[in-house]
Amino acid sequence: MESINRPGGVGLVEMFHLANKGIGELIQKEGIIKPLSPPFWRAKYNEGSFRGMLEQAGVNWGVVEGVMKSSGYILGFLEPVPVAWIQSGLMEYLLRHLQAKSASVKENVSLPIYSFKMNVEPGRVVVRDHYYTSPEYFLGEFNLNVWKLFVTNSTAVWKSDTLRLMFLKGLAAYFNSSMSMSLYLSRAERYKAPELWYPGEFKLNSWEGIKKLTTSGLEVLQGKNWTSSV
Repeated sequence: MESINRPGGVGLVEMFHLANKGIGELIQKEGIIKPLSPPFWRAKYNEGSFRGMLEQAGVNWGVVEGVMKSSGYILGFLEPVPVAWIQSGLMEYLLRHLQAKSASVKENVSLPIYSFKMNVEPGRVVVRDHYYTSPEYFLGEFNLNVWKLFVTNSTAVWKSDTLRLMFLKGLAAYFNSSMSMSLYLSRAERYKAPELWYPGEFKLNSWEGIKKLTTSGLEVLQGKNWTSSV
């Protein structure tokens, strides 16, 4: 993570956003990254019966919703190669999601994948620790990859009392980890798999970097080639 000074802002922080072919090319055409991610996922876990279940699991909705105020966010990382995301098993599922493939399908992720470097004001960004919903977390806690079960068949997880409680424990910790990036940077403690949430649209500037990942670059994100550069 690097704090930098750039035209139009002082003390900006680098944030890296990944996009698939269609969205990546649209971003370059329009010069804008759009906020496509709702704050509590597309299932709207802050509403209906989910809200009550998560509150019972320990979610402090007053604090979390006080931080997550926007209706749409851009997601990203602190580094171009988020090692913790790779090692915890999260990146595998993210890459499959970007290519709109089921996480249960063992196919190679196809190129191109685009990486956009955004220079952002820490005060606008929210940080969460996605480690709490990673394969590594659930395997360590329950000796079971509940995350894989959830992304392949979420209905089965919600219908099983045992699996639901396991998943809710991780999801509650994940939501409760939400805090402003300014606060996060002021603390000595660091998250295991930080995930950045930028509210609203982001206009690309001349100093922002865009990379179209090569095969070796994609292999780095897949954890296959640690010495290569994306």
